[in-house]
Amino acid sequence: MSAVRRSQTAATKTKLTHYPGRSPLGQLEVKAALSRHSSRSTRRHEGCTDQPAAANLLAQLRTACYSASLDFSSTMAIYIALLRAVNVGQNVVKMERLRELWSECGCKNVTTYIQSGNVVFEAEGRPSNWSQAIEQRLAAETRLPVSLILRTPAELKRIIAGNPFLKEKGIDRSRLYVTFLGGASGKDALKKLSAVNAGGDQFRLSGKEVYLYCPEGYGRSKLSNAALEKALSVKATTRNWNTVNKLYEIASSSSAAKRG
Repeated sequence: MSAVRRSQTAATKTKLTHYPGRSPLGQLEVKAALSRHSSRSTRRHEGCTDQPAAANLLAQLRTACYSASLDFSSTMAIYIALLRAVNVGQNVVKMERLRELWSECGCKNVTTYIQSGNVVFEAEGRPSNWSQAIEQRLAAETRLPVSLILRTPAELKRIIAGNPFLKEKGIDRSRLYVTFLGGASGKDALKKLSAVNAGGDQFRLSGKEVYLYCPEGYGRSKLSNAALEKALSVKATTRNWNTVNKLYEIASSSSAAKRG
């Protein structure tokens, strides 16, 4: 590699891996992307010493980072993490430890709400990256796997406004629940859910959420997380209506929301 290319590449690595405001997770992603792409580019341009080739290499390094969905802005986004199977049976994680785990991953302004596993936090980058990173950390903390589903404040606002049961008469709001799905439910989702023996419970499917009305309470419902996961082949976790509204309230009052 020419002296020009070595100098330019080193400068680029320094700039990208020390970008102000980057989280630890983001820095690791940057370094990995640079390492993979730099080695390929070096072999491809070996022996070429002119300035245009050096500029071309820099462009390729930047392209590699963007193709890995790396966001170099310092804008913090707000996320609501909904955990599945935490603090159930012997799968116990204290809320203090959850906040520590999120902070260790580079998240900011981490807040937990009640023991069912609800975390509001601020972070940079794509939600899928955070889901994977935090699930891996949780795997070392619990006896059984804990899955994580993320939503944004805007999504929670839409979910709250779109509850069809609120328009029906005689509905006891204390018996309302929302099941959050980990992915798209598929074309035959409604048919599959209808095949579940729900008894006196009712459901309404809307995108990646299932609204539930359980007159006898969720604890006795046949529309459990396990039943919905089996029917739809996606991860699911459920929260009562009060918790859904409270999480939106917490997320809306976060520092990032106020800055926005």
